Amino acid sequence: MKLKDRYLLQQTLLTPDIGHGKAPIVLRIIAIALLVLFSVNAFADECEVWFLKSKVRPGTKNCEIECSIIRVDMGTFTCHDECEKLCSSYFDPDRYDSQVLTPSEVALSAKYPSAASKVWIAQKKALSATEKYFTERAWNNEADAFRHFVWAGEMTRLIGAEKAQAFLDAHENRKNQDPLEKEMDDHNNLRGIRATQRLTSKKSFSSSNLEKEALKELAKGRLKVNAPTGEIPKWKN
Repeated sequence: MKLKDRYLLQQTLLTPDIGHGKAPIVLRIIAIALLVLFSVNAFADECEVWFLKSKVRPGTKNCEIECSIIRVDMGTFTCHDECEKLCSSYFDPDRYDSQVLTPSEVALSAKYPSAASKVWIAQKKALSATEKYFTERAWNNEADAFRHFVWAGEMTRLIGAEKAQAFLDAHENRKNQDPLEKEMDDHNNLRGIRATQRLTSKKSFSSSNLEKEALKELAKGRLKVNAPTGEIPKWKN
């Protein structure tokens, strides 16, 4: 979250109620939730944007050296300490493509702020699961297919299939999106949604079981992979 956005949220909290309606109270609750959610990760997010703008490529041999000499300012002065993490093969530039969110995601997040915060939580779970299983950077390969499957599944669990599909479609609605990449992501997103629906109907949903389903579908060739590396990990309980 940018500093000006955090400022606006803080102003929302400090503004006196207008009249005696419930709307100002609701707005304050939303503001508190968003402020807490994003403030925890404010510095990390600033550093990821700083790193992405530098054009240094994560996962390369000289990444950490190049990262350590990127110019910093008052908002990014601690970012050199994050270079090891940012250069990890699990850094996801897709998250900050097109200035963080697509216009469709921005509009949807404004309409459903509570759901938007849960979308972010689901994304964190998907990235963590991908890091647990894969050594390759997630980009059009098996790791990428797995990540989208789990993200869609976790999102479905948190906000329901209809809203999950809407947020996923909004995420893919970006300028200059490669049609083959979009086709791959759309396919794997849908498989993740359906997996959560199956697991939920059987009363057996858990993040671990969702990951198991993702790896099973990957092994059986049911997930779409545009640039296969052959890496298909075994499930870890």
